[in-house]
Amino acid sequence: DSSAPVSASIANNSGENISAASEPNEKNPLPPSQSFFKVEPFEPLDSQPFSFSYGGVPFSREGWRVAASTGSSTVYHDATGVLEARFDVTEMREFNANKWHLTFKNISTSANSAVIQNVNAGDIKIDSAIGDTNNRFSIVYHVGALGEGQNDGSTASPVPMADFTPINNNPPPGIAVNLEPMNGRSSSGVMPYFSVASPNRGKGAVFAVGWTGHWRSGFEVDPSGKSIRFTAGQKHFSIQLRPGEMVRTPSILMMKWKALDQNSVQNRFRRLMLEKVFPRDRNGKLPEAVAAASFENGLSENKTAAQLKDAISFLANQKIGFNIFWNDAGWYPVVTSAQDSELFNFLSTRNSLWVSGVGDWIPDARRFPRGYEEVSDAAHASGLKSLLWFEPERVALPSSNFSAFSSS
Repeated sequence: DSSAPVSASIANNSGENISAASEPNEKNPLPPSQSFFKVEPFEPLDSQPFSFSYGGVPFSREGWRVAASTGSSTVYHDATGVLEARFDVTEMREFNANKWHLTFKNISTSANSAVIQNVNAGDIKIDSAIGDTNNRFSIVYHVGALGEGQNDGSTASPVPMADFTPINNNPPPGIAVNLEPMNGRSSSGVMPYFSVASPNRGKGAVFAVGWTGHWRSGFEVDPSGKSIRFTAGQKHFSIQLRPGEMVRTPSILMMKWKALDQNSVQNRFRRLMLEKVFPRDRNGKLPEAVAAASFENGLSENKTAAQLKDAISFLANQKIGFNIFWNDAGWYPVVTSAQDSELFNFLSTRNSLWVSGVGDWIPDARRFPRGYEEVSDAAHASGLKSLLWFEPERVALPSSNFSAFSSS
């Protein structure tokens, strides 16, 4: 069935010789694990590690025309000639890994597209020859930022002060584990990285979702216990495109692995991220380590330019070695008691006035009458870089941009 998810076979570990992880060096700065990692030959992706519906009909290769194809890209056109679906993949051969995403574009000059929905940028089935009702797949993931966990059945939720705690979930046959972040943030509640191990724990795959907003993922074990299906994509995606419009999906990364323990897997994945994903400067070097300091608890919802400049002078005089002055949430206009006393009192008691202005990324003219530049200039004059927090993935009520968006 051409519309079925890709099958990534994970066979039983029958005692093959395992070679040691490579030694750390400038290209590979992390120390080797105490365990061992087998170097696997690169396995290219099958041609359809994704799924979606167009006009209510699930995608199948037979129903779409291949308009162009290279080693890294395949372009499909629907039968009506309105929608183009482009699949782009990047191979990371030395890690036996692939990263890919979809882009949808209306190539018509006059017609709107049908509805695009049920979009899984990643749709992968992992098989295990030894899967049964007694030996289960393992899914390892981590609690996200803000110290709150998800109630997926493996732990109580929320988990106070549990940021980045690893969770090992072993769902029984016929059960699905569904994970997604909270409040529209990509790493709140749960991190977008997952390691799936076959029942014998000797082989598996790491999956990662590349998206700055609200993603969702699922892990469904079939009733026989011999396979698990991974799906992932944007949380809310049901759209039509006007002529010339296009939109892309989250990216999906899959790194297949063979190792004796999870530490080896995680070290291998860290090496992949450092070498292939992390941003680098024009000379190919990784960014310098961040040693940031912020004002009091970090929030600046009541802080003036003068107060922040005083804080910068104080930090610089301590000569501790900070290299960045970080101004966190609240530098934009926030709700006042005169505007909405009930909301003001509610948020004030929770130290959350900053929430009311999320989406209005303009310095509060009352506290920064000359703009924010004078604060940045003060940081630079003290030998510090200036970092200003904002989050483009969210807009909150009663910000003016929320009202403008809601009425458009």
